[in-house]
Amino acid sequence: MSRSAGYLRSCDARSGAEKATLSRTWTIEFYEDEDGRKPVLAWIKDELTATKKRALGTAMRQIPQRHGTDVCSTAWGAPVAPGIMELRLRMRGNQVINNEADVRGIDPDTAQERYDLDASEDILLRVFFTARGEKLILLLHGYDKGAAPQQDAPEQADRRGQVASDRPGGRDRRHEQVVRRLTHLDHA
Repeated sequence: MSRSAGYLRSCDARSGAEKATLSRTWTIEFYEDEDGRKPVLAWIKDELTATKKRALGTAMRQIPQRHGTDVCSTAWGAPVAPGIMELRLRMRGNQVINNEADVRGIDPDTAQERYDLDASEDILLRVFFTARGEKLILLLHGYDKGAAPQQDAPEQADRRGQVASDRPGGRDRRHEQVVRRLTHLDHA
């Protein structure tokens, strides 16, 4: 079981004091650009499979909605630039199915069929967010780190496909581009 799936299952098995702290939920909102477009919402609706949507929805409810900016002190989050944090989600489709079955009180086969989930799917998603006030998380950008890069030109594809450990800082090129763009984004 991955750390993400284990966390999602064990989140409610905490002491009373920990539960009291976690009961202060954060509100999650989608950043809206000047044209009224919500890029993260569009990405979720248009680009993610049913399995990835379920995994991300559960993760958002269980991790940043409960922990807010403290997610950066866990394995599921990290600060990436001043005021910008990242939620890191890594799971397998069978873990999503088991989580849905547990939450809904149904057997895994029923959950898989009812929600059109793929047990063999790998999930490797990143969502960037910022905090507003003490209780608001604003989702800025998301991408599927496990998706194949676009094939514009062979030399560009080779650079994008380069192993993260081959670059300074260990981050992939898409990650670096997103953070650079978000640090210039006026999301106030």
